[in-house]
Amino acid sequence: MTHLQIENLNKSIHYLEGKIYFEPNKGYTSDLVKKYTKLGYSCSTSGIMHYFRDNKNRVIASGYSWEGLLQNIAIALN
Repeated sequence: MTHLQIENLNKSIHYLEGKIYFEPNKGYTSDLVKKYTKLGYSCSTSGIMHYFRDNKNRVIASGYSWEGLLQNIAIALN
């Protein structure tokens, strides 16, 4: 994804913790995802779909791309 595409995704996220950014040597992430993965939440991929699951393995958000998943996580957990 380009920087401009990430900026456009971030326009739908209205709080700083959910904003998507690039972390060198790791890829795109957000402080929100980092926070929840420390609490036992996880990300998985099945085919072309990406999923974010809570600590009871329930799907919280999904997306067709990793960046789309990050956006949907921020929207779902707002």
